Amino acid sequence: MVLLESEQILTELTRLFQKSRWSGSVYVTLKKYDGELRKRLNQEEWILEQLTHLYNCQEEEIPELEIDVDELLDMESDDTRAARVKELLVDCYKPTEAFISGLLDKIGACRS
Repeated sequence: MVLLESEQILTELTRLFQKSRWSGSVYVTLKKYDGELRKRLNQEEWILEQLTHLYNCQEEEIPELEIDVDELLDMESDDTRAARVKELLVDCYKPTEAFISGLLDKIGACRS
């Protein structure tokens, strides 16, 4: 799935139309956008950026770990969420408190 801004949508539709003008078809699926997808993508980008700093590496080199935001949102308290994230980051040699605090703030904004 690709999320495009209004101008990008028009440009891409024009390109597709011109490409298939004389033969072929263009199918477009539009979905209602409520902003939640963008919030989630922003969270994931922030998490990746922070993990590259914590592990002092490129995105591809981050140790295999999955921070499941939905799992964290289902937990009852921030203490439980923080403990889970700390458990996931057990191999990180840098301090993780600022990352965990920032992550809890970001997912807290999703809950409200």
